[in-house]
Amino acid sequence: MSWGIELWDQFENVSKFTDKSIQFCERYESFVKDRCTIEEDYAKALKKLTKSYQPKRKEDEEFYGKYSFTIAFINTLKELQDLASQHELISENLKERVIKQIQTTVKECREQRKKCLDEYTKIKRQLDKQHELMTKALKKYDEAHDSARRAKDGYEKAHEDLDLSRAQLEKARDAMTIKSKLCDESKTNYSTNVQAFNEVQRIFYERQLPSVLNDLQETDHKRSNELKDCYFKFIQSNLEVLPRVEKCLEEMHKQTQLINSIQDCNIVIDDYKSGYLIPDDQKEIDLNDNESTFTTLVNNSNQNHNNNNITEQQLYNINLNNSTSLDSANGLGRSNTLRSTGSDHSQNGQTLYVGSAGGQVNGILNSNNTQILVQPTKGTGKKGTANTIRKIFGGGSYNTQRKPNGSSYGQIPATTPYGTLPPAQRVKKFQEHINSCKVDLDKKQKAREGLLKMRAVFMENPKFGPEQEVNGQLVTIEEQIEKLIAEIKRFESYMQELERSRLSDADSRLRANYGSDLSIGQTSINSNPGTPAQNRSTMYSRPNYVASAAYKNFNHRLSSSAANNLIKSTMNNRRWSTIG
Repeated sequence: MSWGIELWDQFENVSKFTDKSIQFCERYESFVKDRCTIEEDYAKALKKLTKSYQPKRKEDEEFYGKYSFTIAFINTLKELQDLASQHELISENLKERVIKQIQTTVKECREQRKKCLDEYTKIKRQLDKQHELMTKALKKYDEAHDSARRAKDGYEKAHEDLDLSRAQLEKARDAMTIKSKLCDESKTNYSTNVQAFNEVQRIFYERQLPSVLNDLQETDHKRSNELKDCYFKFIQSNLEVLPRVEKCLEEMHKQTQLINSIQDCNIVIDDYKSGYLIPDDQKEIDLNDNESTFTTLVNNSNQNHNNNNITEQQLYNINLNNSTSLDSANGLGRSNTLRSTGSDHSQNGQTLYVGSAGGQVNGILNSNNTQILVQPTKGTGKKGTANTIRKIFGGGSYNTQRKPNGSSYGQIPATTPYGTLPPAQRVKKFQEHINSCKVDLDKKQKAREGLLKMRAVFMENPKFGPEQEVNGQLVTIEEQIEKLIAEIKRFESYMQELERSRLSDADSRLRANYGSDLSIGQTSINSNPGTPAQNRSTMYSRPNYVASAAYKNFNHRLSSSAANNLIKSTMNNRRWSTIG
């Protein structure tokens, strides 16, 4: 189909379309340029990103080179560097292949379109000029026709008017004749102009305009084909780098498959295992067992907690007039609860609980089992006072590396190498040092064997060298070997001492825990009727004692708020059980 035939009357729309199509090419050129900029910026940002996440310090390099997930990440960064290079290659190909071609196409299409529009303007001007001549002739013909018609009407009126003279009648007839002749001449001129216009118009629509439209169509065909080729080159520029990109992604996938969580966990254990035993269970303190003053209690606790300065204001102004002392400071240091019947804030032998797991003071229960919060004095925050009580009565959070009370595991002289490290880490360092010494020892022994052979050769053939020189080297090597053997034995003795200490602590803990369970049961059996201990005897009967022990261990694992609610609920149940 041809634009010259089908679109003979739509030249303005065709002209707009060709202009928009060329503008689209320019817009596509801008798109490709922006795409190149994005690829370049992305490549720069990707390289900057990988550089910023590369380990910079020695500690970071050790961490990133140790675990499987960090090694996979480092390899991923390397592959991302290669990916960034591929994006730079895409940008270069687009600039070289697409942008230059589209610029050339736009330039040629604009020039061709301008020629077509100029040709159209020329032939359209000729048609318009001929149309203007025809319009002027028509206007003259119309004026002459009106004048002739008026002259004829005047003559007819004069012929009917009997009052006019013969001369006047002749004058009117002459005017009518002249006007009619002028009208005929104007008509002839108009007819000539119409024929000329029709000829120009026929040439315009049959030959000139179709030629211009067909030229525009050819220009648009060329533009479309060039744009199509640019599209293909755009795609090809991306396809060419896909194999390399796929290879990078495959390498990332391969490195990701090498991540081994079990291996990483074992490395963490090997790096951070301390070797300490877990802390002993906390002992319950009953202040009704023996009479003592609160000052004695504070002094004992101060001695057990590195001589901390603790005042009564830091203890919520609780006066324990009839408080009891402890059998040992170590028992006080591991207490969970404080029971007092003589306190100003206690009612009927109720209990003040100090949570050991969450490290918060729970308060006092009155006779109605309602929790009464003890108010701190001015200048002492709730958290600070709770910490003070934990310092005295043994509550508070534990350090995860805390050694058990009385533990000797890992306690070796301060002059021992790596003395600041936990036992397990010391064992690790000792073993590494022993292995290093053994490697050096093996080298020295091989060197000694070589020197012995050399000395034997020198003894047989003195001309090869002096025997005394070899003897001096042998003495030096022997001294170095003796030092290495002594070093190995020294570190092996350190390891043996740590192992003996660990076994001794484990055995002591087992005996201590067994004896603690027996003493709790015996205390509840021997309590007199009517005493607070006897009132709680049902709690320490065999079934209830097992449940209480499980409850206590569970309470250590709760948060402070959860421990408060659990203790309050348990005390309510015990109270109603006692009343019943």
